[in-house]
Amino acid sequence: MAKKREIYKFLAEGEPAVHISKYLHVSKAYVSKVINELLTGGYIICVNPKGKPKLYAVTKKKYTEKQSIKDQKNAKLTRLYHRYEIIQIQKCSYKSQITHEPTRGKWDKIYNLNSTKIFEYRLPIKDFGNILFKRFKSNNKDTLLIILPRFLIHKEELKDIDNILLEKACMAVSRFKKLFNVGITKPVICQKPDKAVPAHDLKIIDEVQTNGTMKVGDIMVDASEPHNFVEVESKDSRDIINYLDTINKMKYIEDISKNNSILLSNLVETLKTFGENQSRIIGIIQEKEKQNNLKYPSFDINT
Repeated sequence: MAKKREIYKFLAEGEPAVHISKYLHVSKAYVSKVINELLTGGYIICVNPKGKPKLYAVTKKKYTEKQSIKDQKNAKLTRLYHRYEIIQIQKCSYKSQITHEPTRGKWDKIYNLNSTKIFEYRLPIKDFGNILFKRFKSNNKDTLLIILPRFLIHKEELKDIDNILLEKACMAVSRFKKLFNVGITKPVICQKPDKAVPAHDLKIIDEVQTNGTMKVGDIMVDASEPHNFVEVESKDSRDIINYLDTINKMKYIEDISKNNSILLSNLVETLKTFGENQSRIIGIIQEKEKQNNLKYPSFDINT
């Protein structure tokens, strides 16, 4: 029977349940049971709830076999709506200048900060999220900040991320302009986004779970709200692409190794079965020879 730690390790590496069952030679039912316990305990989350096969990411809650997962049945679980090679874009904002006062529309919130008056408005966009508009009005400036929500893109789209972000910001400004009947300049980026993907290396995950945030150069690994899964973040798209490509290469090598191991195991089993069948056949022939007193004729080479 495989240890739960081994199943946990495979899940952290992005392996689906059906593969884990084959690698560890255990039933699918047992793997599913362990997955449910890990989910209930808050040690993992499903990263593609509507996908098949289901994949999982490890949360910041450290798992050891000594801990009782069953005692965590009432733990609140969070869901992450992306999966392997889907990248989360976050912490991105643009700014525009207001050239004409709004003549209609109602702000959600208005307050003062020193000599600046601040207006806030949230605009929900279907299949995208809530865009936050913050207007900073003072005696000499009237700036509109456009804060984009977290959203997801595929790895292949990352090369066009600047165009994608600008398109979304322009779309948001266009909607806001119509709602408030206001004059606004073209948005320009003021905060470059972080790109984040779930971490898949158990050593890195254990380090973050034990000691908190790690940072190497411009790459950061942490577990933060709202999902609490351990993620690799960077503002540079190349860092994220290199990280995902490295995982792919490692998984390819591991798959070849595992497949070769399975093939070798099957070959050994086949040869073993063949040897057993051959011995059985020889035994049957010898038994019949004894029963019939049959012997192979001998030949004298001199005659």
